[in-house]
Amino acid sequence: MTSPRRLLAIGLLSWAAASACQGSKTTSLVCQPFASAQELCDGVGCDPTWTAVQTDHAYCQSCNAIGTCLAGDCGDYHVVTCNALDSGHSYYYRRDTGALVAAVFAGAPNPVSTCSVVSTETFSPPPSCDSRTYSALPGWCSPDAGAAGERVFPCCSNTLANCSATVDCPATWSEAQAQAPSLCDPNGRRTHPELGSCGGDHVFRYRWGTPPLTLFYDASGALIAVVDEILGRCEYGPLVGLTLPACDLTLTSACPDGGAAP
Repeated sequence: MTSPRRLLAIGLLSWAAASACQGSKTTSLVCQPFASAQELCDGVGCDPTWTAVQTDHAYCQSCNAIGTCLAGDCGDYHVVTCNALDSGHSYYYRRDTGALVAAVFAGAPNPVSTCSVVSTETFSPPPSCDSRTYSALPGWCSPDAGAAGERVFPCCSNTLANCSATVDCPATWSEAQAQAPSLCDPNGRRTHPELGSCGGDHVFRYRWGTPPLTLFYDASGALIAVVDEILGRCEYGPLVGLTLPACDLTLTSACPDGGAAP
């Protein structure tokens, strides 16, 4: 899988609908053929092999944007199934070779399931399997909880290059310091600006709607990550993940009267 964002772009799909391995008969699907597993994954965002699935941090619930993902064996296949509120999707890998065979998508906005298949493979969803036995794979999330005073993020939901398109994301610490006072309007979309330091990093924190966002800058002043403090998830930063200091210290309000501090 290349990233959780590409999965989100194809739609969030329902657990019961997407899991063709769900304990009941499944009607035949007409699948769109692709020349190879790589070509299929280039279109929808997935891993072409089961080996790659097992260490793909994009499936870690703490840092993905695609709902809950679980994996298990179903007939002749290893299966990854991800579900959100009203939609879901499943990827099928041959148990003998580990090669991707097909991807099945169901739920909003499509009234029926859709399917993509590697054209060299014959695929029919298994008629009956119990997805309640599925679980998250050990390699999806970091096994290291971090040392005292550290927070470990197995991945970030998006890259820093895409940060400014969604949130206020000053690229340097000096820019953050200059921009912070402009967020002091309590009626603005972004409020409660605070500045300070944590470990060896500079920190800029503000609220974007409800969730506080914490922006970390290294000693050189370069932005290294943006963390959503409600979800405990790295929103922007390196996709391979990073370790940051646990910033529990009280920061200083950037507003003249301090009134914007939580």
